[in-house]
Amino acid sequence: MKPPSSNSASSVLTENEIAGLAWDQTAAGICLVGAEGEVRQCNRAFADLMGHPEADLVGMPLLRLQPAEHAMAMQALHREIIEQEDPAVWLGKKTHFANKRGRPIATYTRNARVVNEEGEVHRLITVVDLSDIARAISAIDGFSTPLAMSSRLTSSRLALEYAM
Repeated sequence: MKPPSSNSASSVLTENEIAGLAWDQTAAGICLVGAEGEVRQCNRAFADLMGHPEADLVGMPLLRLQPAEHAMAMQALHREIIEQEDPAVWLGKKTHFANKRGRPIATYTRNARVVNEEGEVHRLITVVDLSDIARAISAIDGFSTPLAMSSRLTSSRLALEYAM
C-alpha cells in the first residue's frame, strides 16, 4: 500500500490507508488467530520473526510456533481470550515462540479479543522480539552491553543526587 503522491488532490491518508500502513510497515509482529487457534493473517514482521513466508503461516496452528514447554499455557491463554464475553486487551507479558529452525524466541506480547462484522471471534497478537530490544538498548550511546549502559545511568543518577 502506497501513501498518496504529492501530486494527488488530497495528501491526507484515509483511515483504511493508515490501518494498512500500520499493519504492513510496523516493526512489531502482528498475527490474527482464529477461534480454533489457526493463523488467519500476519504481517511481514511476524513472518520474518518466525522464519516463514507469510503465506505459509496462514492456516498453521499457532501452537506449532510454540516451544513444547510453553504450548499448554499458550493454549489456555488462547481459550481464555476467545471465550471472554467482552472485547478486551490483555496486559503484555513475556511469551515464547520458536522459529522455523526451532530456535526459541523470547518475546513481549499483547493480546486482544476482536470480533469481526460476521461475529467471528479472533485473537490479535502483537509481538516484539526481546533480543531486538536488548540490542537496541545496548546500542544507545555506544554502550556494548546493557550492563554497561545500566552502570552509566546509575552513576549519572548518583552524581545528580549528590550535586543537589
